[in-house]
Amino acid sequence: MIEIVQRPDFAIGSDAAIKALAKKERATLLVVSDSHGRSDIFKAIVEKFGERSDALVFCGDGIGDFCSALEATKKNKKLAKA
Repeated sequence: MIEIVQRPDFAIGSDAAIKALAKKERATLLVVSDSHGRSDIFKAIVEKFGERSDALVFCGDGIGDFCSALEATKKNKKLAKA
């Protein structure tokens, strides 16, 4: 199950996932910004690169697209796995 919790440091994720990321010597980040209503493209990017990434950094201008992707994980197994 995906745990969606915003922490005081503004990170979103489970305590276990955040702690695991903090212990890594190196991490691969997927950085996305300015999706401006193109949730289809945002989801496609996450599906393609998410599994190879240790964390997703969303820089804004499309928070609705981010929320849409989170909602879609309930039905989209590939997106949920990413």
